[in-house]
Formats: sequence, C-alpha cells, structure tokens
Amino acid sequence: MAQVWNNENTPVDFKKIGAGYEQQADIKLVAGAWGEDYEWFGKAINAYVCSGGLYPNGVQHVVASVNRTYTDGRSNNENNAVLTHELGHTLGLGHVSGTSPASIMYINIGPDYQGFWTPRAYDVNDINAIY
Repeated sequence: MAQVWNNENTPVDFKKIGAGYEQQADIKLVAGAWGEDYEWFGKAINAYVCSGGLYPNGVQHVVASVNRTYTDGRSNNENNAVLTHELGHTLGLGHVSGTSPASIMYINIGPDYQGFWTPRAYDVNDINAIY
C-alpha cells in the first residue's frame, strides 16, 4: 500500500529495503496476530513525532502495525484501507474524526473503511502542507 501514496501528487516516495538492510529503514510495516486483547486493526508507533519527514528526539524508526486478529478474513480493500491509513500516520497525519471531509485518516477506518482504500484529496493536501 506504500505504492498508493507514491502514486499521489505528493513528494512521498516509499522504497522497499532489501533483506539484511532493515535497520536502515525509517518506516517499518509489521503484521501480527496480537489477539482480541488489543482492540485495534492497526496502529503506528512514534508516528506523531514526524514533522516534514524528520524524526526528532532520537526516534530512528516509525512502526506501522496491523493486527491480523481483526484483519484476516476481511476483504482486500478493507485491509488495504487499514494499511494506507497506518502509513498515513507514519507520514505525520493525524485522525479525522468525522466522515466529512472524506479521508483515509478517518478515525474508524478499520471497521468502516467508507468505501475507499486510497488517500483522498484531503489527505494529499495535508501531506503537501507537511512536506
């Protein structure tokens, strides 16, 4: 889902890091089955420290996690929405609490992906404002 961000009219350019070079990655995407004790479809750790692509205070990596306990068995589009949403956090985007404007950063994107799984114009504008 990194490619959907790359395809937008933004300066975002995600690149895959080959095996053995993981420590050089600024953003890591992790999938695991954490169980029902963790009531989230996905989450990003250290994401809100991002400002214009810079991670201050010694933060070296941002981790976007997907909880397979909830995402397995869902449609690809729903899972793509969760991944795109979490990658939005790694870029510095926060939640949008209402369903208007349309945004991949809608706070409940996991269970209610609003029928889309790519960044919306609102998200692209926010990214361009940051970078």
